[in-house]
Amino acid sequence: LLFFFALLSSYSLLLLDAGCRMTGARTYAELGRVVHGVDSKAGDLIEYAVEALQSLYSYGACVGYLQIVVSELVVVTGYSGRLLLLLGCLCVVFPLSLMKNLQSLSFTSLCAICCV
Repeated sequence: LLFFFALLSSYSLLLLDAGCRMTGARTYAELGRVVHGVDSKAGDLIEYAVEALQSLYSYGACVGYLQIVVSELVVVTGYSGRLLLLLGCLCVVFPLSLMKNLQSLSFTSLCAICCV
C-alpha cells in the first residue's frame, strides 16, 4: 500500500511538472488559473481555493508538529501538556510569526535543524 501511494505521488508530481513547463506557471495557484482560463471567474476561484487549501495544509502541519513536540515534552518534564503548549505558542511561535522579513527566520531554522 505504501509503495502504491509512493508511485501515485511520484506520478502526480510528474504531471504537475509537465503542466508547469507547458504553461509557464510557477505556483500551484497560477497553474490552476492558467488551466481554467486566465481571465475567467473559474480561474480566480481555483486560484483562491488552491491558496486556501495550502494555508489549511500548512496550519494542520504546524498544529500536528506542536502536538508531537508537546507530547514528548510532557514525558520529559512531567508538566501539563496544556501549560507547555501555551508557553510554547506564546514564547516561541507567536514572536516568530510577528517577523516582517522571512530572511531573519533562517537563523531560527538553522538552530532547529541543528537540534534535530
